[in-house]
Amino acid sequence: MSYSRYMALATANWLAQVAAFPALPSNTWLSLHSALPDPITGSNELIGGGYLRADVDWVIAQNPTEVTMANNAPIIFPVATATLGNVTHFGVWDLNANGNFLAFGEFDVIAQWVNGTSFVVPLNQLQLDVVTQLVTVP
Repeated sequence: MSYSRYMALATANWLAQVAAFPALPSNTWLSLHSALPDPITGSNELIGGGYLRADVDWVIAQNPTEVTMANNAPIIFPVATATLGNVTHFGVWDLNANGNFLAFGEFDVIAQWVNGTSFVVPLNQLQLDVVTQLVTVP
């Protein structure tokens, strides 16, 4: 998973005590993309064919070196009314339309989303790792 420019700047501003961290969103929404999203715009999001972002229910697990977020329930997108093509990447947003682009990543397997089917991410199959690293200064 990579953070969007919006999230990176929000974190940097908060750490530098320049600005408060953005308000907690009421939900987060998963977007599907046909190619790598731009970290600023979230480009290449699917459009048309009945596509809508889907809300995500997260569970968080942690150990001393990493924090992992996973979907705590299946993520179910509406039935496509047209073939939407290859789904290669995902994005995380704070709103179901427009909103702030928070993070993005690549699916392990390219999926073809065809007319008359739903796109489903099974329970615990979307796992976002946030790795903690020891930073040393020479």
